[in-house]
Amino acid sequence: VGCGHGIDCISAAMLGASRVVGIDVDEVGINHMQGVLNELDRRGYELNVRPLLHDVADGIPCDDNSFDVVFLIEAVSHILQLKAVLQEVLRATKPGGAVIINDSNNVLARGKAEQTIDLWERWENGPRPGADALPQEERSYRAMRQHIIQERYPSLTQDDLEELSLATTGKTRAQVLDVVDDYLETGQIPNRRYRHGTCPVSPDGCYMERLFDPYELASTLEEVGFSRTTVMAHLTHGNSTRALIDRLFRVLPASIAMYLSRGFIIVARK
Repeated sequence: VGCGHGIDCISAAMLGASRVVGIDVDEVGINHMQGVLNELDRRGYELNVRPLLHDVADGIPCDDNSFDVVFLIEAVSHILQLKAVLQEVLRATKPGGAVIINDSNNVLARGKAEQTIDLWERWENGPRPGADALPQEERSYRAMRQHIIQERYPSLTQDDLEELSLATTGKTRAQVLDVVDDYLETGQIPNRRYRHGTCPVSPDGCYMERLFDPYELASTLEEVGFSRTTVMAHLTHGNSTRALIDRLFRVLPASIAMYLSRGFIIVARK
C-alpha cells in the first residue's frame, strides 16, 4: 500500500514472494514500476508483480483474506482516512498474516515534531522545499488551491482567489470547488485559516507528512481488529552507519530507543 516506484514490491518478488500487488495513487510511480518490470521481463526475470493505480481510500480491490503480508512503507503518514484504510488492510490480510508499518514520522523522537511542523508550514504556505524548480502554482498547497479555483472560475478577482485559497485549507479539490460554489451563491467565505502545527492536506487528498506516536498507532491497529502488535524503533532509511546504529536500537529497551529514533516499525497479526 503506497508502493511508489515499486522497489520494495520488486525486491519482495526477487526474494521469493509468489505474488505481489503494489497499490499507489501516483501515476508516475506506477508507470515507472511497470517500465522496470517490462525491462526485467525482457531480461528473463519472471516476476509475478502487479502495479495497480488505485486509491486505497476507495477500498483494496481484492478478495477477503488475500495476502500473507501487507506493507505500508513510508505510506501511513500520508493516508487521510486512516481507520478505513486499516480496516481494508485487515480484510485483505489472511488469518495469521501480518501488516508491517515502517515510517519515519515518530513524534516521540527528540526534535522531530519541531522540524516537521516547520515543514508543514512551508508546504501549506510556501515556499516548499525545491520550490524554485516548480511552476508558481505548485509552490505550496495554498497556491495549488488558488490555481484550481482560477482554472474553474477565471472571472474571479485576485482578492477573491487569495481569500478562497486561504479559506479552503485542508480541503481536497472537490471540497475546494464546493466552497467556491457556495461563495458564488451566498457571498459568504468560510472563516477557516491554516493553524500552525496542523498537518496540511494536499488537494489530491493526502496528508503531507503526519506525525505518529507509534504506540497510539499500534492501539489503532488493535481497535480495527489486529492483535499481537509489536513496536520497534528504527531509523528506516540510510547508509551502513545507520544500519549499525539500528543494531544498537534492537538491544536497547524500546522505552529508550523510541525517543532516539526518528522512525518506527509496527508489526500486527490478524
